[in-house]
Amino acid sequence: MQSCKGYCDFLNDEILCKKFGVWNRENASYCKICSQHFIYPGIFCPCCGTKLRKNPHTKEAKERLRLIEKQ
Repeated sequence: MQSCKGYCDFLNDEILCKKFGVWNRENASYCKICSQHFIYPGIFCPCCGTKLRKNPHTKEAKERLRLIEKQ
């Protein structure tokens, strides 16, 4: 079983704040185990090894991303 090992606390430069829009950034991804958004080019979380989510999950976030991509 995978769990957050706390390494993500030391990755402050790579952790994103959701207030400013996350999914419109290049290499943005989300780890559901650590509950953190990262700017990380890899497929797996550097902290716990879980596969990172590269696309938004909610309808509102998907629509916002679509509007940004059209511009």
